[in-house]
Amino acid sequence: MPSDAIIIIDDSEPDVFSKTKLQCELILKMNFTCFQIFNNKKKYGRGAAVRLGMQIAKKSYPNLEFVVECDADGSHSACDIHRLKVSAIKADLLVGSRYVSGSSITGWSIVRILFSSAINKALPYVTGVKIQDLTNGLRRYSVLAVDVVLKREQINSGFIYLSEQAMLVNKSELTIDEMYINFVQRIDGESSVTFSEVKRALSGILKLWLMRIFGKI
Repeated sequence: MPSDAIIIIDDSEPDVFSKTKLQCELILKMNFTCFQIFNNKKKYGRGAAVRLGMQIAKKSYPNLEFVVECDADGSHSACDIHRLKVSAIKADLLVGSRYVSGSSITGWSIVRILFSSAINKALPYVTGVKIQDLTNGLRRYSVLAVDVVLKREQINSGFIYLSEQAMLVNKSELTIDEMYINFVQRIDGESSVTFSEVKRALSGILKLWLMRIFGKI
C-alpha cells in the first residue's frame, strides 16, 4: 500500500490538461502511487491551487501526516522535495528557502533576483513572520498548520497567499522554520510573475499589513 499520494492542480486549457493527465497517469501509476489530478478550467492563481490541494488532501486521506507542496515546472528538484519531506526539523511549517546559508538560485535574471529579494526582505516586517523566504512554494505543512490555513477565508490568490498562510500559522503560535534548497529557473511552462501579478502582489502585501495592524490576522 503506498504511503504517499500526489495531487496535481492544473489550470491549463482542456486540451493541454488532457495531455498532462495522460502523461502523469503513465508515469505515476506504474510506480504504485496514489494519484489525483484536477483541472480548474480557469486560472485562479497559485494560492487558490495550493488551497484546493490542501482541501482535497484533507478529504481524501483521513490519516494524513503532513502536506508537501511544490511547483511542477522543474524549479524545485526531486532531491530537495524529498529532503523536505523526510527532514527531521520539527516545524508545523517548513519552508524550502532560497535565502538561507547553503541555498542557491540558478538561471534567474538580476532583475528577478532583486525583485524577489526585496519582497522577501520587506515581508517579515509586514507579516511579523521572521523567516527569510516567505514567497517560495516548496513547503511542508503539519495537519495542524493545514487546519489553521483552511479555517480562514482566503484573501490573496497569487503567490502572496503563501505569505498569508505563514501569517496564519505564526498567529496560531505554531512553529515555522526553513531549510536550504537549490532553486533553478523553470524548465517548463511560463512564469506566473507577470506585471499584473506583481501589482496584485503589492496590493496583497498592503492588505496583509493593514490586517495585521488592525488585528484581523
